Amino acid sequence: MQEIEEKIQHLQQEEQELTFSVFNSEIAWDLGCFIVKRAREKAKKPVAVGISMNHHDLFYYAFDGTTPDNDAWIRRKQNSIYRFFKSTYQLALYMELKQDTIFNRYAVAPTEYAQFGGGFPIRVGALGVVGAIAVSGMSDMEDHQFITESVREFLAGQA
Repeated sequence: MQEIEEKIQHLQQEEQELTFSVFNSEIAWDLGCFIVKRAREKAKKPVAVGISMNHHDLFYYAFDGTTPDNDAWIRRKQNSIYRFFKSTYQLALYMELKQDTIFNRYAVAPTEYAQFGGGFPIRVGALGVVGAIAVSGMSDMEDHQFITESVREFLAGQA
């Protein structure tokens, strides 16, 4: 249990570190293109990438080899971010810690929400969570790690 709590604390810190000073459709486009380019170079599997702001889709790309299931995973992961204001990996660990599921605890539909890694909140300074990035196509841990590494590199390039 302590290991899970430590992972959750690390994820909370990571989410605070990976904060945008501003976010809009142009940044979503640039970030999405950056993620797609990085996926071509580093991802071992075909992935789909979705970026939204306030439930408004701003960027979507699906590699050859993805399916409509990847689209559904992205939507479900983004819904979870907008409901719980945290990464879907952090949500999964929290539910593991509580030995429960979001479906049982919060009465949400499994067809609409996901408690698996691969969704990451877009935070803007004092505004908090304004959007969501989701990747689908790898394992949920790989999806999460890929997003956080991509956002970290993208933000470092903007500095």
